[in-house]
Amino acid sequence: MPSIRRGDPPKFEMFIRKALPGIVLLLLICGLQGAAGPDKGGRRSRIEFDFSSLEKICLEPESVLADIDGFWRIDKAYWLTACWHKEVGYPAPPPGWEKAIKTFSSRPTQERKTLPILQQSASLLKNKDQFLAFALPLLASLLPRDGCDLSTTVFFTTAIVPRAFQKSFYIVLNIAAISPQNRENAIFNTIVHELFHVGYYRCECLMSEIPLDSAEAYDLVYSLQNEGLATYAGYLAAVKYPDDHFRDYAKLNTPADVRRAVSQVNSLMADAAAKPAETFRKTLFQVGVEQRALYVAGAFMAKTIDEKLGRQALASSMETGPRSFISAYNSLVENSLKVIEYNLPEPPTLCQRMRKAVVAEDYEKLIEILGVLRAGSVETIHAAGHILQNTGQLLLRRKKYELARNVYEVYKRFFPKHVNPYEGLGDACRQLGDRVNAIRNYEEVIKLAPGHVRVLEILSHLKK
Repeated sequence: MPSIRRGDPPKFEMFIRKALPGIVLLLLICGLQGAAGPDKGGRRSRIEFDFSSLEKICLEPESVLADIDGFWRIDKAYWLTACWHKEVGYPAPPPGWEKAIKTFSSRPTQERKTLPILQQSASLLKNKDQFLAFALPLLASLLPRDGCDLSTTVFFTTAIVPRAFQKSFYIVLNIAAISPQNRENAIFNTIVHELFHVGYYRCECLMSEIPLDSAEAYDLVYSLQNEGLATYAGYLAAVKYPDDHFRDYAKLNTPADVRRAVSQVNSLMADAAAKPAETFRKTLFQVGVEQRALYVAGAFMAKTIDEKLGRQALASSMETGPRSFISAYNSLVENSLKVIEYNLPEPPTLCQRMRKAVVAEDYEKLIEILGVLRAGSVETIHAAGHILQNTGQLLLRRKKYELARNVYEVYKRFFPKHVNPYEGLGDACRQLGDRVNAIRNYEEVIKLAPGHVRVLEILSHLKK
């Protein structure tokens, strides 16, 4: 499920009516700006700000309009946005987008260069190191004990539907969607939320509990933990970087809103098995994201664990997995506030047994199970591509590159139209020194997902 930061994604017509008066104040500082800070595990996370997309739209709207399809495909922020649109079922570009870009082209060229946002952009960059000095330790306290690499690029842009989101370990932030009042604090608060997502997805493969086999149930419980902790991180960061327009923080402190969100989550839990997959996913987005159930309920769960058991217990539930997160929370609240818990099937499925073997570092058992999977049919693994992906990622993290390649070969056999197995195979082959097959698999990624930011950068390096 896509990660989206704030509120109901506005209809684009509403964006044009409300946001464009603020857009005319926008300008950027060109170039790529980076800063690094230590995380709890001793690594250094490098956070870069990239204003190139915003610069292109504000200063060169004519070139954007001259090749709209090319801009959505080549511009990194917009390629990521197109992926987000595809996942939530929005057209790309959305209705009214071209009209929004024409608003910039109607302004004199010299006037575009002197817009007041220049000073605000300078302030944003000037205060970034101070922000990271506050944000990185806060985020590290919520992540596994060994810490997690939060390195990413934040792409600033405008004229898109979501306010902010994380995709493929990158962050896209729509400046025009943030109120001019207290904008800098709100931007930094938003980045805290999205940075947590970067850390969560990087640490997901390290979780020790055996995941649910159902793709729908998996997405639900992981999104509840992921969005809940990201929202709670922003809630904690609001002490220094308040965001007065973010309604979720107020709901978090309102018992009626919390109870409503928990009730909605429990309804989703019941629907995951009862509804067809496509119907459930639409409901999950409508209720969980647009109506904020995952954010408010998940943040309340995180807040409850933090306040009653302490930050280490909260980080431990993150280290173990979402079922542990739910279980820890349920042990602390009355029955009316408890969240439904899923139990693993008995006996575990083949993919669950595979994951268990890797967590236990029983690689002989892994090889045995992979052999069974290779000989089986698609029904053998149901929709458990997520288990294959996370298992492959865990093996890559442990530098078990040949085993990772074996896992991704099985993944590719069952899911030949998915991007992940080819990207995983590319990563494994690259680490094994097999440059030819690394390039071949990365090129398969580009066939399936033209414009893939990370893979294009790797391919550029490999082909030099």
